[in-house]
Amino acid sequence: AGADGAAWHAQTAPQSRRLLEYDRKGTGMNLREGRIGNQEGVALAAIAATMNAVFSCEGVWLFRTGNRTYASAPAAAAISLVLFLLAAKAMERRGAQNLDALLRDSLGAAGGAAAGLLVAATLVLSAAMPLVRMLSILHRFVFLEAGVKLIAVYFLAALTLLAMLGFEPLARLAKLCFLPVMLSFAVLLVMAIPEYETYRLYPILAGGPEAFLRETVFGVLSYFPPLLILLVCGKGVHGASNAARLGTIAAGIAAALSALVEFCIAMLFSFEHLREVYGPVFRMAMSVGSASGMRMDRVLLFFWVAGILIGAAALFYAAGLQFCRSARMRDVRPAAMAAAGIGTTAALFGHYGAAWIERAVTAVLQYQWIVCAAPLLLASLIAFSRKERKLCENAV
Repeated sequence: AGADGAAWHAQTAPQSRRLLEYDRKGTGMNLREGRIGNQEGVALAAIAATMNAVFSCEGVWLFRTGNRTYASAPAAAAISLVLFLLAAKAMERRGAQNLDALLRDSLGAAGGAAAGLLVAATLVLSAAMPLVRMLSILHRFVFLEAGVKLIAVYFLAALTLLAMLGFEPLARLAKLCFLPVMLSFAVLLVMAIPEYETYRLYPILAGGPEAFLRETVFGVLSYFPPLLILLVCGKGVHGASNAARLGTIAAGIAAALSALVEFCIAMLFSFEHLREVYGPVFRMAMSVGSASGMRMDRVLLFFWVAGILIGAAALFYAAGLQFCRSARMRDVRPAAMAAAGIGTTAALFGHYGAAWIERAVTAVLQYQWIVCAAPLLLASLIAFSRKERKLCENAV
């Protein structure tokens, strides 16, 4: 009888775990989180962080006194990693299976829901950053006769579809595209070797500590939200402990590659030239292709668009999932669709924005992550002040 009971339990255990996805009324929850492996988790976070960092480093204010992006990028990644690991360890200490469980456990139901909405808003804003640049690049250099609104419609369709697929399909797609996307940057940097001049690096780290700190603070928004994907989808990456390990690897890859790309851009364009260059990475590909006679810019752009779509869709899905948990919704698809729509609209708005709008958006992008990190940091500190436990009551 004991052996029969053990066999029956082994057969019904997977079904019992699936039933955890149902609420008390028996209505199915369609959160589309799934489960992924370590390679998928690293690839997804690394692609999102790299695309954000590489395609957000431009603007007159950024190169007003010099180019420090190749130094501020690793510093921003380090700050993001510290905040991420602190939250992950707090989740592990309290037995929280996802970020929403930690926020509700530490800040209460109302405070946790409000903090979760701030996290969702930050994820959407982070996804919109590279979309603004890519829309402008495609409009100015590729589809000259097409309006940017039409390009945005195609982006919206692709992002909505990818975000609605869920966490597991996105992660597997990121694993397939990880090497091509990363190698596309390596190909560009190798092809540009004859054009590098070290004198363009001067003045080195000009502007003093204040300018360096300002750029570092801005860069945190490129790295921190992609890492938060792993905590929002904590169950999908098999717990906070594994999420911390995957996030550390992804942050290291993104920081190293983005810093190398920005360093090579600094040796190709002076900081005075960078004030006027829109899309320095693509302009780098165009100039290298013209000099060598090999027009690789369109080929490389294909991989970069794919990387931006994957990273932005993952951020939109995570934002939708966090919103569902904060608002106690059972289906992630409407929330993911709304996040994709809001993010694409924000990117389009940023493209058409006037000068004062651009300054306002820059200020929001610089400090939005602080608004998100403050309650997250508070929740982590409260979790460390409490007794350790194995299972969080609000984890499901």
